[in-house]
Amino acid sequence: MSFQFIHMDGYARKPDKAGRSIEWILNEADRVPIACIHIETPKPPKLVYGCSISELRQLHDVAVSGTRVAWGKRDRAIPNTQKTLMTFVASHPLRADEAVSDVAKMAEYEAWERDTIRWLKDRYGGEFKTAVRHEDEAHMHIHAYVLPIHLRATDLHPGAFAKRRAFREAIERGDDPKTSSKRGDEAYRAAMRELQSDYQEKVGARHGLARIGAGRRRLTRAQWQQEGSGAGVQEHLRTN
Repeated sequence: MSFQFIHMDGYARKPDKAGRSIEWILNEADRVPIACIHIETPKPPKLVYGCSISELRQLHDVAVSGTRVAWGKRDRAIPNTQKTLMTFVASHPLRADEAVSDVAKMAEYEAWERDTIRWLKDRYGGEFKTAVRHEDEAHMHIHAYVLPIHLRATDLHPGAFAKRRAFREAIERGDDPKTSSKRGDEAYRAAMRELQSDYQEKVGARHGLARIGAGRRRLTRAQWQQEGSGAGVQEHLRTN
């Protein structure tokens, strides 16, 4: 039995603690040499939906530079710490070397890819801008990008949104901060399970993929990183 892998995360212009920023993820997706040293033989990405990575970069930069946010009685530019781009990684269990050398297997992969793209379009509409395919890592996978109209990627993250709401509601009920935080964490996990279940119902099950995480499969961290192209290990451990 093969298993589904889909992960989402938001990024800001300022690098996070791990050094990841919008520039970094777009450079990695576009196979800019300095950003893909982990790839033995990098290959240009294949555009499978929407605009190119360079066009996406321009759309993002124009949107950010042209938007002001309220700040007291004044307004100001969007802080560079605000997450303004949402990203997805969806990986298929088929090995890339098998797909590129077998027409039937590539057709199987492309059917899954089309359904994944349809799932993203149904959820995010016009905010879903770009998807590219990589064939130069262990498994076939796509990177997809959603540019929020209001440039707040965390509002599109079901876990983050549910956590904030549950925490606020708990505080308003009079719960102490520790209990409120616990309620927020529970809401986060429930929302992310729902996301995985929705993807399973509309994509994974149609292609014979089971909805299960690395923890239940008892994979090593290295094995899970390879299967998911190095993204979202902890997300799966928390939400499956």
